[in-house]
Amino acid sequence: MLLLSFYFHIMNMNEQTKLRFALEHVAHLEDLFEGNEWYSYLIQPLSTIKYECERQLNNIELTKNLK
Repeated sequence: MLLLSFYFHIMNMNEQTKLRFALEHVAHLEDLFEGNEWYSYLIQPLSTIKYECERQLNNIELTKNLK
């Protein structure tokens, strides 16, 4: 039930909020991976996700500033 509630909460968020939320999660994962023997293997795909979220968020913010 909690998972379903969480799902509907995310459905109501706008894209900007979702991307900020995702970046928070990425930051927590980066912290959790520190000191891991396989850090470089874990952080590589996470960096791709981080930069794509940042790119999309930047595009949204630029578009809002142009209006």
